[in-house]
Amino acid sequence: MDKTVKDILTDLNSNTKLENEKSVQEIKKKIFSLDVNVDSNETIIFKTQWTIEENRRMILNNYHAAFSVNTKLANENTRDIFHNRFTILSRYKIETEVEGYYLEYHKRKSDIDYLNHKIEINKKVLEISSEMSKINKTLIELNRKIMDLNTFIVDFNKKQINNNQELINKNLINDEMEVFSEEQLLKKNEKDVEELEKKIKENEKEIYSTAELSSKNACRNLKEIRKNPEKCMPLVWSSVVKGEFAVELKVELRPERGFIAALASRITEADATIDQISVTEKDAYTSIINIVLTVRDRAHLAKIMRRTRSLKPVHRVHRVKNTLA
Repeated sequence: MDKTVKDILTDLNSNTKLENEKSVQEIKKKIFSLDVNVDSNETIIFKTQWTIEENRRMILNNYHAAFSVNTKLANENTRDIFHNRFTILSRYKIETEVEGYYLEYHKRKSDIDYLNHKIEINKKVLEISSEMSKINKTLIELNRKIMDLNTFIVDFNKKQINNNQELINKNLINDEMEVFSEEQLLKKNEKDVEELEKKIKENEKEIYSTAELSSKNACRNLKEIRKNPEKCMPLVWSSVVKGEFAVELKVELRPERGFIAALASRITEADATIDQISVTEKDAYTSIINIVLTVRDRAHLAKIMRRTRSLKPVHRVHRVKNTLA
C-alpha cells in the first residue's frame, strides 16, 4: 500500500479514535448528570410520599374524631333535648280542652321531628359510608399497584442477576449476537441516554405537581385544625434547643458512575436526610454536587463531612453559608 494512503488511513483512524473517546466522555458525563437527577427526583418523591402519608393519617384522625366521637356526642345531645321536651310536656298542666289538643299535638310533633331528624342522619351517614366504600375500593386498587411495582422490581432484579452470571462466565459476546462497531455502540448509548432524558422530564412534571398538591393538602388540614381551637394546645420554647436544621454542602469530585448512590448511603447511614441535590460541571474532569440536608448539630454535620471526604472520587467538601433561611 502506498505510504501516503497509509498515512491518511492512520490519521483517519486516529481522528476517529479521538472522536470516540470524546463521545465516551460526553456520554459518561450525561449518565452521571442523569444519575444525579434521578436520585434527586427519588428524594423528592419519597419526601412527598411521606407528606402524603402524614396527610392521610391526619385526615383519618380527623375523620375518627368527627364521626366516631363528635357525631356520637351530638346525637346524645339531641336525645337529651327531646327527652327534656317530653318531660316538660308531661308535666304541663292544661286548663282547657283546646290546650289538651295542643299538648297532644306537640307530643306527637316532637316524636315526628325526632324521627325525621334520625331519618336525615341515616341518609347522610349512608352517603358518607358510600363515599368511604369508594375510597376503600381505590385504596385496594392502590395496594394492587404497589404489589405490581414490587413484582416489577423483583423481575428486573432477576434479569440483572442473569446478566451478572453471563458476565461472570465471560460471555460479553456470543454467536447469537449481532456484533457492532464502537461507533455503532456509542450511537446506541446516545440514543438510550436521550430516551432517559425524555423520561426524566416527563416524570419531573408529575413530581412537582404531586409535591405541590400534597403541600396544599397539608395546609388545608392545618386550616381545619385552626378552626377548632379545642384541638390545639399551647406551646413554649424549650431552654435546650433540639431539632433538625437545613445545611447546604458543596462537593467537588471526579465524575464516577454510581457515586450519588454511594454518597446518599453515607449520608443516610449518619442519620441525616437529603432534602435536595443538584449537579453542575466545573470542567471536563470535575463535577460539583450541591446537597441540602438536615442535621442535628455541628458535631453531626462534621461527621457527615468526614464521611463524604472519605469517598475516593471526592476532591473537596465545604459548607455553603448564609444561603438557607
